[in-house]
Amino acid sequence: MNNLYLRGVIFFKHISAVLICAICCCALFSACENNINEVNALNNKGLNSERSVDIESYLSVGGKIKARLTSPLMLKSEQDTTKMTFPKTLYVIFYDDSSGLPNSFVFAKYGVYYQSINKIELRDSVIATNINGDTLRTNELWWDQNKQLIYGSQPALMIRTHPYDVTPGQGGFSGKQDFSQFVFNDVNHSISQLDSSISF
Repeated sequence: MNNLYLRGVIFFKHISAVLICAICCCALFSACENNINEVNALNNKGLNSERSVDIESYLSVGGKIKARLTSPLMLKSEQDTTKMTFPKTLYVIFYDDSSGLPNSFVFAKYGVYYQSINKIELRDSVIATNINGDTLRTNELWWDQNKQLIYGSQPALMIRTHPYDVTPGQGGFSGKQDFSQFVFNDVNHSISQLDSSISF
């Protein structure tokens, strides 16, 4: 009787230990699964984007420097490797083909470089100036690196220094990046009629 009772107690303890072990394992695996999902989500966030600070980049064609771009921050998505975003201002210096000296400058609070089409889109308080001091102010400017042209569809203001002249435009503009050729689509407006969102 004592033997039978003792065997029953041992068997019960053995079954209890197995059950407790199984429950602990299930809890452990389920906790691990949650943690693995969280870790994967965090890793994916890091892998899908590249963050670079204090950017200095040069564009050269045929051994000649065409432009120099500087920016405090660049973001690049691995899902779209052809697009680089500059969310905290950027500054571009353009260089003359023959002399190699700077001939125009552009500042903007926000910019995107599209590598596949070799164009830069600038937005928010865009200021473009040539070596003579002529200045274009607008909230949108596209730069076509291949053609060395600038253009936009937003209201803009062109300030010429020699002779001094101020030309407002509403219907967009296009021209060479050094302003040697520049055309407004619609100049039948006064400065006061310009979109108030343009930063002067």
